[in-house]
Amino acid sequence: MHPIRTASSVLRPTWSRPRKCSLRPCLLAFQTRREHGQPRRNPPPVPSYRPAAAKDPALPVSERNQPEEPVKRYFEEPKPQDDTSSHRGPNTGFTWSNVHYLRPGLWALSVSSGIYCLMAYLEAKKDVKPTPGMLQHRRPQSPWPRQIPPTPTEVATRWLQEMDPISKLSTGIIATCGTIHLGKTLVPKYWASLWHTPYRNVNHTLFTSTFVHGGLPHLILNMYACQMFLPQVGYSRVFEGNSNHTLAFFLTTGVLSGYAQHLLTRFSKTIFTPSGGASGAIFAVLGVYCAQYPDAQLGLLFVPGSLDAQYFLALIMLVDLVGMIRPMKFLPLGHAAHFSGAVMGLGYSYLDGKNVIWNPLVQYWRNRLRKQT
Repeated sequence: MHPIRTASSVLRPTWSRPRKCSLRPCLLAFQTRREHGQPRRNPPPVPSYRPAAAKDPALPVSERNQPEEPVKRYFEEPKPQDDTSSHRGPNTGFTWSNVHYLRPGLWALSVSSGIYCLMAYLEAKKDVKPTPGMLQHRRPQSPWPRQIPPTPTEVATRWLQEMDPISKLSTGIIATCGTIHLGKTLVPKYWASLWHTPYRNVNHTLFTSTFVHGGLPHLILNMYACQMFLPQVGYSRVFEGNSNHTLAFFLTTGVLSGYAQHLLTRFSKTIFTPSGGASGAIFAVLGVYCAQYPDAQLGLLFVPGSLDAQYFLALIMLVDLVGMIRPMKFLPLGHAAHFSGAVMGLGYSYLDGKNVIWNPLVQYWRNRLRKQT
């Protein structure tokens, strides 16, 4: 082969295949050059480290004694997170003792006491200092009939004014739970943060979990029970139509029953299961109802027959007690919240919580406000 022709094939890339060169190196050489006649750029040197140079007998003695170069780390290795590993159970280093039980209990007692003190203060303030609306005279109505139809706001305002205090309370609870349930679609992340999950060790969710519900049937059943029992319980001899007292009882039992469900995870090991719903507070209302009206007939929806209220509650509490001891997969309910709520309702009714807890608090704040005036 002519020497000039051979030099041309080496110095300038061509699509023809030389005789003493394979197709793969030539194509790679052609792709890595941008202009004809420009020398190929060498790749940047890759740092190499000699592993165990002192143990290689082929090296000189001077190089054998050189220490090995340490491996350079430009970034710190990520540390395992507790929350991520805790999802996988105890095999990843997570211990069940990481869940707090004393701190949430103290928090629940403190918040419950604060709710009762706040509601008692509002009740005493209403008795000592009348609201400005009570001192104002009503405007005289015009003798001429109104020709313009009322607006929806006026209709809703008039409807609320005509309702009794306990009915207003039950309507407000239903509206609050329904509005929060809409957050499942509008703001799902915020809605999910309201549920109480024991392993998170977050205390305020013991209160917020009272107003969240897992689905529409869960919400409808709880709100139906609230509308059925709360007005009758609110006008019983325990509450006597006092909306502040009834609201304090509802919120307090919701927090304490949520803590009872949290405490059950110490024995059932369900620390990763979120809990929520107003069932604990509603069972407390049901406990007061069955204690005040023991002969009333109660039954389950879509189930024929009925029982006396006292026997009906005993049967429901027995089912919840069995569910606490031996969880039922076909009935995944908050048995501890239901059972503790019913116990609190019965105890508050039989131990006369109105005269033991509520009236002394109201009298205390009433005396304080009178001294200030």
